[in-house]
Amino acid sequence: MKDIEPDELVKTIKQIMNGENQLHPKATSHLLTHITAKNNEKKPLEDLTRREMEVLKEIASGKSNKEIASSLYITEKTVKTHVSSILAKLELADRTQAAIFAVRNGVL
Repeated sequence: MKDIEPDELVKTIKQIMNGENQLHPKATSHLLTHITAKNNEKKPLEDLTRREMEVLKEIASGKSNKEIASSLYITEKTVKTHVSSILAKLELADRTQAAIFAVRNGVL
């Protein structure tokens, strides 16, 4: 921490050099608050319907709306509706971002 006393800093450095782990109480509190908040966040993929997940997988595999429609036996208009919904729910700007998101989050 920035406001640590010089003597305490020297003591902490020596403890760390001896293999001990030290974490300032303020840092511990901040870390626990951050971890708790992350664990309580809803996963964005949980908002998607089963069909939206299917469409997202197809997007990630590089298929066009027409190809997705054919593959899932739905109309192109329905695919466009699903794509719009996916982008809104995941707060993404376009299908490229959706494909990247899908790959990074293990959708494929």
